[in-house]
Amino acid sequence: MLQEVILTKDFDYDLPDSSIAKFPNPERDSSKLLVVLGEKIQDDVFKNIASYLPKNALFVLNDSRVFPARIHLQRDTGGVIEILLVRALPENRWLALAKNSKRWKINETITKHFSEGLFQVTLKNIHNTEIEVALYWEPISWTLEQVLQTVGEVPLPPYLHRKTTDIDFARYQTVYAHSIGSSAAPTAGLHFTPDLIARLSDCGYQFERLTLHVGPGTFLPVKTQTLNQHEMHTEFCSISIRCLKKLSQFSPIVAVGTTTLRTLESFYRAALPLVFNATEPLTVIPQFSDYQYDEKKSPSYQLVFEALLAYLIQKKLQDFTIQTKLMLVPGMQVHTADYLITNFHQPQSTLLALVEAFAGKIWNPAYKYALNQGYRFLSYGDACLFSQKMKSE
Repeated sequence: MLQEVILTKDFDYDLPDSSIAKFPNPERDSSKLLVVLGEKIQDDVFKNIASYLPKNALFVLNDSRVFPARIHLQRDTGGVIEILLVRALPENRWLALAKNSKRWKINETITKHFSEGLFQVTLKNIHNTEIEVALYWEPISWTLEQVLQTVGEVPLPPYLHRKTTDIDFARYQTVYAHSIGSSAAPTAGLHFTPDLIARLSDCGYQFERLTLHVGPGTFLPVKTQTLNQHEMHTEFCSISIRCLKKLSQFSPIVAVGTTTLRTLESFYRAALPLVFNATEPLTVIPQFSDYQYDEKKSPSYQLVFEALLAYLIQKKLQDFTIQTKLMLVPGMQVHTADYLITNFHQPQSTLLALVEAFAGKIWNPAYKYALNQGYRFLSYGDACLFSQKMKSE
């Protein structure tokens, strides 16, 4: 349990609406790059990021794929219900968030017709703030993603205050997206292009992927006076044997995005008991998870990931999945990445607390500098490169 009180107001700053990027840059890698290494702050463009990283660095990417998870449904009575698919369940059932759904009855089916067929959503259960729905569509030969491309919308962040356009289907998605499941993009990766990845690879940089499906909870504002009181959302993440092999062999690590860093730190904590002779790793990571051993003697991430790799090989598993509620805040040690690529985050957000946990309070003058220099903020905005505070001191 976190002992220190972390005040939400410590992560506040004035963000004018004019500084929020409403649409993406014409070219992904032409975004500005704010380079914050130690106490030094400088400007560049994203395509030049290799100038600031060691040649043997390993880029770790979150390959989760955003899908058109927001759907507007109209009941026979004329009422419109908006649902946001959050997490897949067996047999074409999903957990979802819903607006204007008070009159929707259990086992009532709403049908949405389109030119090639139909899409049906049946309310099956209500779980506190979420609902459980069953999905059916025709043609049955279509995948769910194909259907949603027709009947759904890309779930843009609420702070953009605009409707989805055709450009969002392509640009609110990383070029390496693969595993379907996110209702929000891992936005730090939006700056990469296939050509940039190829050029970095030719220069000797390594790339590896893991998956964390980003849920709508990533946009939930912190409404409590302290982060200690905030209820962190749960997200599912997975890692492969191939990724673990790379992580156990390479240094330094560049985490592309806060979701990637959160995933790396979650798997570090999941695997840590194996280093101390436990027979099984953890599969659920609580909100303020830090192990009870001496921080000064914390095992290296290479050793911890080697232990998890050995476990998977012994169990004949190709990958490992956990659920995490981990909230990284100042005072908690970051054990994995040496560098963090990230966008600019909302005031008083858990993501900003993560940045301070990683890089220290330098984010504050860096953000003030960026605002004065006309950087574009939030999901479609510009990027930052931070070095880890402990490893840069």
